[in-house]
Amino acid sequence: MSSPLLKTFKSFFAAKPSSLLEQQVVITGIGLVSPLGHSLTEFWSRLISGETGIDFIKGFDASSFPCKIAAELPEVRFRDHLSRTQIGYYPRATQLACVAFELAKRDAGIDQFDSDRTDVLIGTSSSAFEYIDKETSRNNVSEFGGFDPIGISKLNFNCTAAAIAARENIGGYAGTISTACASGINALGLGIERIRFGLADTVIVGAADVGVTKFLLNLFCSAKFVSFSQNPGQAVKPFDVEHTRSVLGDGACVFILKRESDARAAKLKMYGRLAGFYQAYENVNGLFHVDETGARWGKTIGKVLEAAPGEIDYVNAHGPGDLQLDDVELRALEMAFANRKAPFVSSIKSSIGSPFAAAGAFQVVSTLLSLQTGIIPPNRGLSTPSNSNNLNLVGEKAVRTSLKRALINSRGLGGVNCSLVCERVEV
Repeated sequence: MSSPLLKTFKSFFAAKPSSLLEQQVVITGIGLVSPLGHSLTEFWSRLISGETGIDFIKGFDASSFPCKIAAELPEVRFRDHLSRTQIGYYPRATQLACVAFELAKRDAGIDQFDSDRTDVLIGTSSSAFEYIDKETSRNNVSEFGGFDPIGISKLNFNCTAAAIAARENIGGYAGTISTACASGINALGLGIERIRFGLADTVIVGAADVGVTKFLLNLFCSAKFVSFSQNPGQAVKPFDVEHTRSVLGDGACVFILKRESDARAAKLKMYGRLAGFYQAYENVNGLFHVDETGARWGKTIGKVLEAAPGEIDYVNAHGPGDLQLDDVELRALEMAFANRKAPFVSSIKSSIGSPFAAAGAFQVVSTLLSLQTGIIPPNRGLSTPSNSNNLNLVGEKAVRTSLKRALINSRGLGGVNCSLVCERVEV
């Protein structure tokens, strides 16, 4: 005999399958704290102008490291958005996310959220890399005592989502997605599903990470996962024959997701529609091993193109400037678009570095603004493409063209890759 709970689930899905799948999700508010600035206007103008936020590290003495450059943040006015207690209590990534949330809320023009029908989903690699730096530098970790008594809260991965939920007295789902650099896109994908399946009316979704720390720089230098170039302006060159590695970055970005019908009824702004999402694990033997054929990544891209059919005009690529990953991504795209119109392709990593979970979120912002303006950001530093058989790789200057639909790629260390399709909304 079926249980009452099972009957409830069956009746729910039997009654609404088509209406659920037909629900369209849009972004109605954006807030960011980025290496290119803390407003959409500044971020966008600097990005399409080919500027970079990568420079020599100023936050600490990096003279002893082979990598001395990163994409740090301009000064953030935390006290405009957070109390003194919150600044002392929250780790820096949580502080950044709270600032980005306040900017997104203001941008969306939403004064209050329905407590029971609002979710919070935040992508992060860790909430407190800089806290680990601070505590391990002033304490002997092998002996008891001397540590911050609220440190365990700062190290809690769900700290950021919980902090945002607490700010708005939200009683819905509040959770964290942690799939390395893919975390931000994964969080958006889950947010889409929460709304489409009627589990929430509004989802506050985003990503935040603080990657420019001694602890992480030491790790990434040891693994040779970052560029050792001494020229910040030319260190990161996605898809170029001279590409080497990426550099660490900081940042946070938060979006307000709504059902499109609700956004239209409330006359909210709509930056774009989130039309399709797919995520997969490459399942290659070894944590750092990559499917060099691009077949597994290409399959992921193919799945999202099936879920959101139609021509893709532009691909905002993961493109970290890594010698191996750039070529693998191009192979994957060539497979996925073998029988399709060749899209324009560019990466924004040469401007923002690799701010871990926030990287994909910044890609979403960039893509939405491309759809609205018809401007594709340049591949900063690209002079000689390494591979582009069936793709239109954008050069060092922005491209102006008509754009309706775009694909965003993201990949996390360890093999999680995901893709998101965005569409321009006709008002």
